[in-house]
Amino acid sequence: VAHVQDPDGSWRYINPDGETVLEGDFEDLGLFANDLAAVRINGRWGYMNREGEMVIEPQYEEASHFSEGLAAVRYGGEFGYIDEEGEWVIQPQFDRASSFSEGLARVRGSPQQ
Repeated sequence: VAHVQDPDGSWRYINPDGETVLEGDFEDLGLFANDLAAVRINGRWGYMNREGEMVIEPQYEEASHFSEGLAAVRYGGEFGYIDEEGEWVIQPQFDRASSFSEGLARVRGSPQQ
């Protein structure tokens, strides 16, 4: 599944044959990872599943894809990490945060500095 932007600015997901498989009132879309994709609606990011159901309501200022079961999201101006149920695993506390890879993630602005 790929995401494409139409000339009118709307976004949708297509399959390898170019057929639309998911569409909606999306302002922006992320790629699917762990069967969830970040989507922006009304200026906030949340996550939907492959059936198009919102599983984590749009509430974040920024959102990354899930990697190793976690996604970096910005809430209240700081980044933290949520799990696939939308529960905080690492509370917002960083200026920047990347996705996890091999058990590590790059962050900036840690309070331990």
